[in-house]
Amino acid sequence: MKGDEGRLKAKTLVEALPYIRRFAGKTLCVKFGASLLGDAEAINAFARDIVLLKYVGLNVVVVHGGGDEVTRWAERVGQKAEFVDGVRITDRETIEITEMVLSGRINREFVAALNHAGGKACGISGKDSHTLLARKVILPSGRDAGFAGELEQVNVSLLETLLAQGYIPVVSAIGTSLRDETLALRSDEVASGIAAALKAAKLIYLTNVSGVMKGGKLLSLGDYQDTRALMDDPEVTGGMRSKLAHALRALKAGVADVHVLNGREEHSIILELFTDHGVGTMLTNERVRV
Repeated sequence: MKGDEGRLKAKTLVEALPYIRRFAGKTLCVKFGASLLGDAEAINAFARDIVLLKYVGLNVVVVHGGGDEVTRWAERVGQKAEFVDGVRITDRETIEITEMVLSGRINREFVAALNHAGGKACGISGKDSHTLLARKVILPSGRDAGFAGELEQVNVSLLETLLAQGYIPVVSAIGTSLRDETLALRSDEVASGIAAALKAAKLIYLTNVSGVMKGGKLLSLGDYQDTRALMDDPEVTGGMRSKLAHALRALKAGVADVHVLNGREEHSIILELFTDHGVGTMLTNERVRV
């Protein structure tokens, strides 16, 4: 049994070699889903896989949000979350809580996990060096959404500096306006924007499902046109719809592939990138047409 297990591990390593060669020196942007936050085992396993990617020669940027955690902290001070057209109404007190939770508590948790796993992580928010420039969201109804933001521009200078120095940047989805207002951003949008700005080879969304479902079955591979068609599929709703919308933007901007994976599946990133069969959904930018 031990011999069989050893041969299986060796076979897996050999299978991974051409993929490691192909991706060496490439940049990946990985978004860790809010649904996985609070799962210490998932975060620690994620950190080990990210550090492994770094050691085999990939540059990795981690992006996170934390909406559910923001809601819990807001409720502690008597605030009830309100959403209009999928946008959180964010008053001044709420944006202060959001920044504290995302850029403080959650960001530091990721940095600590990555450093503990042997990496060299550096936590930043989009406010640092004006990395994420945004504007206030305008709701269709005309209602003021407060300090909810929409990403306008990614300034990559700080990210490129950190990557060049061997760091793993961990970015919280907090941006700033040209008037230096703090704005809460959607982490799916931030990950897509950063991947596009860095000309990343891959954008990876880690969530709590196996990937994109089509007709009740996992879609293992799709191109740009398949992704556009999925936006009209009634089976695709909520958070997955958001991911696909931002996947389309990333693919159109030149990101080669977008992956949707289950972050609770052990080594899902490694299995998706370095094996022939993969474990989730890969959407490619082949046949991109405007």
